[in-house]
Amino acid sequence: MLVRGMPRGEDIPDCLADGGSSLECGFPKDRFAETSPLEEFELPENARPVDVSFHVCPQLENPSTENCDAIVGNIIVSYDYNHLTSVFSHSLARAFEEEMQHTFPNLLR
Repeated sequence: MLVRGMPRGEDIPDCLADGGSSLECGFPKDRFAETSPLEEFELPENARPVDVSFHVCPQLENPSTENCDAIVGNIIVSYDYNHLTSVFSHSLARAFEEEMQHTFPNLLR
């Protein structure tokens, strides 16, 4: 499985420490490509792209906000400008499991 990368943004912890709000410090939504760049490549036969963008940025479908929240479910999303924190990554386990069950139905029994 190949996971779609995250856009670059502010250094979230520094931004929050400087008094920025969760929305001010989050990834700019316009830096997310409309479709996953992984969809544009001819992938090896058994490679499957996974896109958890809507878990990282629930605001992607909300036209009234310019940024994603830097904090989702009381967890800081990124520890720098685009790498997910380990705690947030662990919170995505259910989303990955659902994707894996959909993509590889015989894998998890």
